[in-house]
Amino acid sequence: MCSWATVHEAARYERMFPGEGGIDLVSLTRAMPADIAVSIDVPTAELAKTVDAKARARRALGAARNVMAAEASKP
Repeated sequence: MCSWATVHEAARYERMFPGEGGIDLVSLTRAMPADIAVSIDVPTAELAKTVDAKARARRALGAARNVMAAEASKP
């Protein structure tokens, strides 16, 4: 079992990129209104030590696009 401190630490500093975690983002995306604005917030403190901000942003954008593409292709 995780402690609140562990969960808080992960939420603040070490999130997964879209589609990498256990949340069904494709279904969540399908349930959202088509005209809603979406942003990507993926703190990755450990990855930031070895990968620059531009590369991390590209990865986040690519992951989000993959989720959106999967949503669009679902019947």
